[in-house]
Amino acid sequence: MKKTWKKALAGILCLTLLLGAATLITGCKTSETEDKTVKIGLLVSDPTEGQQKIIDDYLTSIATDFNVEFLISESIVSAEQEKTTLENWATAGVAGVISFVDKMDLEAKSKLFKDNKMYNVQFGAPNDTELAGWEGNSYFLGGIGQQANEEQGAYEMTKKLLSGKSGNISIFVATGGNQMGIQMFIDRTTGIDKAISEYNAISGNSSVVEKVAGFPNMDGYVATVASKLAAKPDVVITTMAGELFVGQVSGIQANDSTYAPIIAVIGSIDNTLPGMVLGGKIQVIAAINPKIAAMSFALLYNAVTGHESFVPTSSSPYKGNINYLVLSSADDVNKVINDNLYTVDDIKSVCVKYTSDAKFEDFTALVEKANSQLG
Repeated sequence: MKKTWKKALAGILCLTLLLGAATLITGCKTSETEDKTVKIGLLVSDPTEGQQKIIDDYLTSIATDFNVEFLISESIVSAEQEKTTLENWATAGVAGVISFVDKMDLEAKSKLFKDNKMYNVQFGAPNDTELAGWEGNSYFLGGIGQQANEEQGAYEMTKKLLSGKSGNISIFVATGGNQMGIQMFIDRTTGIDKAISEYNAISGNSSVVEKVAGFPNMDGYVATVASKLAAKPDVVITTMAGELFVGQVSGIQANDSTYAPIIAVIGSIDNTLPGMVLGGKIQVIAAINPKIAAMSFALLYNAVTGHESFVPTSSSPYKGNINYLVLSSADDVNKVINDNLYTVDDIKSVCVKYTSDAKFEDFTALVEKANSQLG
């Protein structure tokens, strides 16, 4: 009887220890899962470019608050390089990617993400072609940016620039890829033309407009621009590569200090622009706030932490359209660069992991905040 009792006690003790050990192991596993660092890739065309660096620095500054490790790619210049980078990231356990560049065929890229169960958010609102390329792939979450507002941004910029002019003026416009069927440049040129037409109609003017299509890396482009600017137009408007035109104008001014055109640029926000505005080299800039990337991150973070249903099916993939900010003072540009458009608490308020009752409507309201930053 005594032996039977001892055996039973020993059995109970053994079972208790085993259960305790199992609980301990399970607890450790849960803790590891909860504390596991999430890897997110930033796929970029050039990590040293001004706006990209602002974005990369901004996101890496909040990484520890979300227990995230950001992997920043080298300059992606080819489809093969993009493919290799994404495959290497998948092997390294990257859960999601914010894409700032697309070199791969969309169908192939979509398959790569789906096969590797990696989520993707693009920097820029997806257009119809992009949506078609990702169709049926639940790992594509959408994107946030200025895609749908190119014409309006160019129009507002040009209108602002011409508001200080009167009478007949000569205007030089660098139209980029509008004659190559690139929709972004077609839209930008349309917006510029609209504002110039309104200026002429209101003032009864007949302004002379010279246009040059193409890009700085094309044969003869820089020389053609130089010949047009040698005529000393009153107004210079460019849909890209603002630094080239500022440099060309500065070269003319070195020989003629009386030449003072007004210049407008559609481009990226980087740390050189405030100095150009303050120095009177650029009068108006149309750009989006690069820190909208925080919302791209929030969208991706919800998915990689198991809350992919945060975005309703009716809104997936998400298409977040951001308006251009039309900046005409160094203060405006500095505010965009230096102000925290989104705090860590703002971002966490739309991440289900930190705010269990976060709603998609709260997220879209935060996205909209980028449109009203300057009041």
